[in-house]
Amino acid sequence: MIGYIMINHEHKFIFIHIPKCAGMSIGRTLYNLVGKDPKTYEGFGIHHDEFDEKIWKEYFVFTFLRNPLDRLYSQYRYRDFLYEHDFEYAVRNMESLYQRNYNFVPDENKKGSLEDILNHYGEWIHLPTQGEFLRGKYSNQIDKRPYIDFYGKYETLQEDFDYVCEKIGLPQTKLLHENKSNNEKDLDYERKLL
Repeated sequence: MIGYIMINHEHKFIFIHIPKCAGMSIGRTLYNLVGKDPKTYEGFGIHHDEFDEKIWKEYFVFTFLRNPLDRLYSQYRYRDFLYEHDFEYAVRNMESLYQRNYNFVPDENKKGSLEDILNHYGEWIHLPTQGEFLRGKYSNQIDKRPYIDFYGKYETLQEDFDYVCEKIGLPQTKLLHENKSNNEKDLDYERKLL
């Protein structure tokens, strides 16, 4: 039902995949642990499960957060159309660069099925802050924060993922680095923005 959500009824968990917060690594590892082909975990397009508020309250709900500046830099390095610009320029003009690249202006009043709307905003979901994302910007407008039982951190990724595995009854497994950017420009981005 909601983009960037993984739900597993057997182990009773909901993973909220915030873009650029190791979600592909987490999602593919979880898929492998529950017996699904990890290569089929694609992030946005696969999460259209139907579930209700009762499940949100009964299941173990978790997400992973990342230092906002590191997340922004990861987004910059991952998208070639951003990376072709200076980092500061890309940050200050990110929305217009998305519009230009996708030849598209987001429509807050988009009509159609929820799946159509989510697919429409598939790339735009990368623009909101982590807080805006969790409040449902460019998706279903549902505030997911009251249901979250655990906020893992990118900075303590393996340790926090081990905790999640323990809580949902899966074996602790080493996370692989998935969805890595090919762009390797060495940039002291913190100093450039301060």
